Amino acid sequence: MAPTDQVISDSKNRFANDRVIITGGASGIGLAIAMSFASYGALVALVDVNETQLDVAVRTIGTGATGYVCDISSWSEQRDLFEKVTATIGPPTIVCLNAGIDPELAISNPSSSAECKKRLVQYNYLAPELDESDDDKKSMPTTTTGLKKPPSNILDVNFYGVLYGIKLASHYMGENGGRIIVTGSAASYVGFPYQDIYVASKHAILGLVRATAKRPQESSGRHRPVSLSMVAPWLTDTPLTRANSVLGGGAQALSPTTSSSSDVAQAVLQLSTMDHTRCHGRCLWVRGSTVVEVEESYEAWLGTLGKSEMEVKQLGVPDLAKL
Repeated sequence: MAPTDQVISDSKNRFANDRVIITGGASGIGLAIAMSFASYGALVALVDVNETQLDVAVRTIGTGATGYVCDISSWSEQRDLFEKVTATIGPPTIVCLNAGIDPELAISNPSSSAECKKRLVQYNYLAPELDESDDDKKSMPTTTTGLKKPPSNILDVNFYGVLYGIKLASHYMGENGGRIIVTGSAASYVGFPYQDIYVASKHAILGLVRATAKRPQESSGRHRPVSLSMVAPWLTDTPLTRANSVLGGGAQALSPTTSSSSDVAQAVLQLSTMDHTRCHGRCLWVRGSTVVEVEESYEAWLGTLGKSEMEVKQLGVPDLAKL
């Protein structure tokens, strides 16, 4: 796939007519996305739950940037967000649903208490933590009736925040159409130990994008299409991964397979410049500076499952029964 800078180098005002909403826009990948769009002339609406970081990010970008405090896991807050953005700068043409959390990543941090990570469901949903909110259960042994409920906040933000965002973006883009780009993860395709709920949330996002993209789209003189696509970054150098010592060695710990936030932002820009029909339902895997589209290959492989053994061999696809 061609490098993104070759795709968008036609004009520094390539996105001058675009209004871009970026959730999780105050830091990391979200901030890199916002800065990239702004550098090409777009009006960017940064959305984040951290007001202090959000103010700094908006000042850093400067002209054309606005900030909105919002908990994207709340339907009412996200609904109000889209209404405010539309009233302030106009209906969005590009929406980047990037916000996400990963408290389970703390298990990767050596400075975190091993006992804490082992006992608290906040970091390990299988932990034998007791529900202390019920006085009658405090003296109970570690049984099913006394166990604390697994957390729901990861799915609330990572999945429902995207679900709400896709619905709202599609509605507010209306007849003008637009692009919705979801930040998934390598965890959308690969399982990682002790990242159980995070991985589940990112797998769920992938399923949501795949299924929604299969819906027939109305495209006529009056209705322009809304494309839905995603990026799947491998390990990326962000404040989150550094805070949890995933990249604890500092700059020297970075490798060619570690992406920068800018690498991911460039993949987002690439999806924003591709033809709607080409990017719809697609996912760009980002590992280091390498960008690969994976859904087309996956669909081709999936199509072999209903073929005979001889047909599969002719296509050069491994026989799953023998794996």
